[in-house]
Amino acid sequence: MKRNQPLLHAQLRALPWRQVPGGASARDRGHGRAETRTLKAAHVAGLDFPHARQAIKITRWRQETPTGKVSRQAVYAITSLTSADATTHDLARLVREHWSVENCSADCTYE
Repeated sequence: MKRNQPLLHAQLRALPWRQVPGGASARDRGHGRAETRTLKAAHVAGLDFPHARQAIKITRWRQETPTGKVSRQAVYAITSLTSADATTHDLARLVREHWSVENCSADCTYE
């Protein structure tokens, strides 16, 4: 969820994320950085988005390998999948697959 929908973005940010238990976590190294991603998912109702069933918060910590500079970014998403349909680990995989499709150039081939 990008900030081009400010009301929905504010609703997602305002959820009680500190009370939501930790979900999926992953660590990667590559492209000159070390990255840790954590994903939390919360049941939601009444969001300004039809059919939303879970809100997702992904927090990324990145450390640039050459400089040691550390940055943190929180992003939000929503899904119509319930927790019975998709666990936090499923959601983390789906999010990563989504980014791999968006980042694929025109010469990608699929089997």
